[in-house]
Amino acid sequence: MINLILSYVMRRISLTKDLMISFVFASGILAVAVFASGGGGGTRDFGGLVNVAAYPFLLVLVPVNFPTIEDKKKLIKFIYIIFIGVAIYMIKHAYFGLADFEYDYLLTNLSQEVRILVEGENMRCFSTMNGAAIVSIMCSLMVFWSFINVWKRTFFWRFIRLLLALLFGSAAYLTLSRTGWICGITGIVCYLLFRSWRTTVAAYAIGIASIICLVAFSPLIKDMQIVERGELELRALFKTDDSRARQTMTLGSINGRLTGWVNLMTKKNMWTPFGWKFAGKDVKLFDAVDLGDDIIFWSVIRYGYVAVFVGLVVMLTFLYKLHRSVCNLPRATEERKIANISLATSVGIIFGGMSNAAQLGVFPVNIYFYLCLSFVYSIYIQRKEYTRERSAVPAPAINRPIQSLEQQA
Repeated sequence: MINLILSYVMRRISLTKDLMISFVFASGILAVAVFASGGGGGTRDFGGLVNVAAYPFLLVLVPVNFPTIEDKKKLIKFIYIIFIGVAIYMIKHAYFGLADFEYDYLLTNLSQEVRILVEGENMRCFSTMNGAAIVSIMCSLMVFWSFINVWKRTFFWRFIRLLLALLFGSAAYLTLSRTGWICGITGIVCYLLFRSWRTTVAAYAIGIASIICLVAFSPLIKDMQIVERGELELRALFKTDDSRARQTMTLGSINGRLTGWVNLMTKKNMWTPFGWKFAGKDVKLFDAVDLGDDIIFWSVIRYGYVAVFVGLVVMLTFLYKLHRSVCNLPRATEERKIANISLATSVGIIFGGMSNAAQLGVFPVNIYFYLCLSFVYSIYIQRKEYTRERSAVPAPAINRPIQSLEQQA
């Protein structure tokens, strides 16, 4: 925001209609976050507020600071190279454990990751991030970002990218956090489906319908113990002595999400128009087992069903405009490929929120989510300006030969 204001004051940029819309949108998210926080939380509350509400302003800053496709490619390469180190250190953690200074840090109780010290041989390490789930999300997403064409297209560089994809995939697996795997798999599927308008609409229709059915029938799924039966069948089908493999087949965390959805469907006092704080309720009054970690339960409890409905309408309208503009781009252009993979990444992160909403507000997942949306929005603005400039150029006059009077007659 400061960057934007200074740039405007120094006349480096002019605030167009699209930039103003994105600024108002980001300011709206900030206002909702401030309203929901209620204040009084001190530094910890302020940090959470920054994580939720500061990064939407990238929708304004990226089109200003990275206007061309070449600028975006340089930024993508920079981010990708940074996460190579994250993946390597994750593998080091998995096979050689934590360093002494990391144990000392955890024992200070400054981080909630102190909980991993009691996990034994299946300790979920966190590399250079602040949790295994964060490493899993980012490394899973980097797997299919390895195949975006921002690098040289020689055989050597393709081979290097394949090795790096294997590196990121291994690091994501070793976290034992399935939230990231969901993000990565969803992102890959969305990237394939977002190549045409029809498959894009079908993807959203099927996804939204599936989520509605899952929440609506959650009491039945819970009563029939489908999750428990599924875990037993998985263990019977894939018999292994590998402790990591056995850990990945544990589906107990899914029951926590189901519990939250069951409560939404069966307890009317869960639903408030503008969130629990506005209604005078305290989340601590409910047992932890009654609360879900997914984005649906978390949004309804914190913001209320009115804000959730308005947010869904705004988000779907925003995504509709972005998808329409992307589908109108020529298929073979770099702009369309980067826009498609950025949209797929954003949707993958949101879908991962079905498993763990808290991770969406944690750095660097939050900044990466808005950065990807900003890439697409910047391409959308750039395309609109290009179309406007072309339409403003008058058509060249056609020189017709002058006919004689006899020819005209």
